[in-house]
Amino acid sequence: MFLIYHVPTHHQYRYKIYKTQAGAKAALTKLQKSGALDSEYAITSYPNFAANDYEVEVINLMSGKPCKIRRSEVGGPCDPSTERYWSM
Repeated sequence: MFLIYHVPTHHQYRYKIYKTQAGAKAALTKLQKSGALDSEYAITSYPNFAANDYEVEVINLMSGKPCKIRRSEVGGPCDPSTERYWSM
């Protein structure tokens, strides 16, 4: 199982899993040629992605207390340090 992810932020692209590396590479090439993705995206296996998805500490927006979440969730809807988390 393979996926496309943004290298600097470690965010998975659209949470899609590909069965083969060739399928993921074909999808990435197509997205880059269409201009939907830039060159900062790469392909990796799911076990490798999960092993490198360590926890980081963020500050809870409402309580001001620190909490730990996975690096790939920072800035997303599961991040309690963002307004998006509290408005859902």
